[in-house]
Amino acid sequence: RATLHYPECMTAIIERMERGLLIGRTSEPYFMLKYEDILHLTPEAAREAIGMRNVLAKDYPELSNVISEGAYFEEMEEVRARARQREALEAV
Repeated sequence: RATLHYPECMTAIIERMERGLLIGRTSEPYFMLKYEDILHLTPEAAREAIGMRNVLAKDYPELSNVISEGAYFEEMEEVRARARQREALEAV
């Protein structure tokens, strides 16, 4: 559906699919772990504990607005601020 109705989102979707493949290929098998042992950890610490590698935390708030067909339009200033913050972090 994204290809037909939201083509501007396809680059991000493909990036996320590629990242998921990279994570799966380079991480330890974590699907059979006892998750109760790591639920108290931060996401970063949990990933390290279970051997999840190559994770890139990335947010696409502007694309969420596209897919929600404008439901987040009222919050666009916040979305723009988050996008600027994300771009600043990626520049480091």
